Amino acid sequence: MRSADCHPVGSHEIVANLQAAFSTIAKTEHSFYACTMETTFPTSARRRTHYHETIAKTIVNPVKGMAFSWSISPYRGCVHACTYCYARASHAFLGYDTGEDFEREIVVKVNAAELLQHEIRHPRLRHQTMIMGTISDPYQPAEHHYRLTRKILHILDSVANPTQITTKSTTVTQDTELLAGMASRAGCAVNFTVTTLDDDLARMLEPRAPSPMQRLRAMAQLAEAGIPTGIFAAPILPGLTDADDDLERLVAAVADQGGHYVMASAMRIGEGFAKPFLDAARRDFPHLVARYERQARVGFRG
Repeated sequence: MRSADCHPVGSHEIVANLQAAFSTIAKTEHSFYACTMETTFPTSARRRTHYHETIAKTIVNPVKGMAFSWSISPYRGCVHACTYCYARASHAFLGYDTGEDFEREIVVKVNAAELLQHEIRHPRLRHQTMIMGTISDPYQPAEHHYRLTRKILHILDSVANPTQITTKSTTVTQDTELLAGMASRAGCAVNFTVTTLDDDLARMLEPRAPSPMQRLRAMAQLAEAGIPTGIFAAPILPGLTDADDDLERLVAAVADQGGHYVMASAMRIGEGFAKPFLDAARRDFPHLVARYERQARVGFRG
């Protein structure tokens, strides 16, 4: 698969469907931890973050009902602490809560690269597209220390598996040369999640993620290197990020920074992650709480 053929899989449906598919990934992974060791190291967050070094039993996870079939998640939980993140619900499968624990109890599959070296040789995975970033950001701060994502990418490149990454982190630019090589060979694309250009709003919704413009500048760097890249404007939050003018400015900013595409999905408040989002809404957007509570009652059927 050449880089010209490596486009983001699916459309707006991919983001919405991820919310329904994450539980399959989470449940599949849940029984695959052999042992865990806790460690800590400094992050930019003010509160202490615990990193649980885990010996996993598998790393390539089958996905059903999606435009892709396989995902890889070297980390679980995410310090970006996005209030709307559907993947919060996955932390319950690990015995943690979906609120603060999701943000500060990070599971690290320290043997991810070794597992992938073995698993990727299976004939059913030959040249299959591997997706990273479905349930946890592969470039969150833990990557500075463990470099699991980089190791995984080297392996996928060596066996010519197309790869797609979704992230909010500018750390991805540290792998620009590697990603550009992958894009020119088997194929690689990087999707940045950007929900708004409003820094103040972004800080409430995504309190420990890089600013929107930092993400767009990172996207520009990848685009300049020849890597297919664009944004997921997901989720679009009713009453907050859904104004026509705001969306038009966001799309224009992506174009100005050299992005190749924009994909979008409306907010869906599903079972398992409704409470953290509604708690944040009561704190930051009390005028929208009733609206979001109605939507939460509809859940995935909305």
